[in-house]
Amino acid sequence: MLWSIRELQGYTLEATDDTFGAVADIYFHDVGWVARYVVADTRRWLPGRQALIPLGELKQPDRDKKTFSVSLTRQQVEEAPSLAADEPVSRQHEEDLHAYFGWRPYWVRGPFEGPVPTVERAREYEGEEEEPIAEDAKKQGGHDRHLRSAGEIQGYDVHAGDEDVGHVEDLVLDDESWLVKFIVINTRDFLPGGKNLVVATDRVEAISWEESSVRLTLDRDKVEALPELTGAKPTHEELMAVRKG
Repeated sequence: MLWSIRELQGYTLEATDDTFGAVADIYFHDVGWVARYVVADTRRWLPGRQALIPLGELKQPDRDKKTFSVSLTRQQVEEAPSLAADEPVSRQHEEDLHAYFGWRPYWVRGPFEGPVPTVERAREYEGEEEEPIAEDAKKQGGHDRHLRSAGEIQGYDVHAGDEDVGHVEDLVLDDESWLVKFIVINTRDFLPGGKNLVVATDRVEAISWEESSVRLTLDRDKVEALPELTGAKPTHEELMAVRKG
């Protein structure tokens, strides 16, 4: 099923025995568009900290109840390595998180082998060669510069060739593969009629985090011909029609 990330933001996160937070954000790799973690806003339950929940520990969201179920207990979440609110995710924090839950780190096998970090408890991985992305993280002061916030990219300028065509309104996630499949572009300030258009992420040529912009492989005419959505938060039916088209 396809999901608007704007819709998921705010969904209640439910452990196997209790509620512990709400979806604040989703972190994904900007190479491969693989979602890695849900960021849980736990301020009502666990003041002063955020919880990172790997996508592999989440079940499918419930649109009617606006909930996201987690295959962990509240105590497991509470006792997991703490991440201060708004603090960047370091590779050390990821290592601590994986060690706490007994997960085999996804970057050891290769970051894009499979849709989610598979839960393989009590598996030994010492001595295995790290992928280049892991070495790259070490060179960036311990932070993986490819691990990005979906909330951050919302609002980025979108360029088609040398022309501005809009800004990023939303991202669309597939809950079977946990891949970010589409970007929703709001064109109201740049194209006649101002629409919300949908483009596949394989049409993204580059993202400049320094310039807060996304560059497409399409020209303006092809952008104007992209499928249109009726609102900022597309329905599942609309998204499925886009995928089938």
